[in-house]
Amino acid sequence: MKITRYKLKLCIDLVNKKIKTELNNNSRLFKIAKKYCRNQKIKFKYFKCNINNINFIYDKENHWAETDCKNIWLNTYKNFTFNLLYYTLLHEKLHGIILRDGKYELSESLEHKIMYEYDSLLI
Repeated sequence: MKITRYKLKLCIDLVNKKIKTELNNNSRLFKIAKKYCRNQKIKFKYFKCNINNINFIYDKENHWAETDCKNIWLNTYKNFTFNLLYYTLLHEKLHGIILRDGKYELSESLEHKIMYEYDSLLI
């Protein structure tokens, strides 16, 4: 699939809608994060990763995407389907939004465990 602005906007809207449904203490994501954080106080920082700052890279050796929690880079070398684009953006958006004790970011490996239990398609 060719990544167009229209398809990218659709995916961004779907990701934002999905994330907003998870930002409460009764959500499945909250319960999974609480389990992995050993029931410590956790907080969601929804605006940590700005999904609207999307850039493109072309790299045969690199992964699907990456983020610094301010920007997301999609690897145009990879062949994205609409679903793969959605799950890739959702994966990158979830990085850095769960804070332990309301201020400490989780390790990337712990975030990946939480994402996998939440939805295995995220990993």
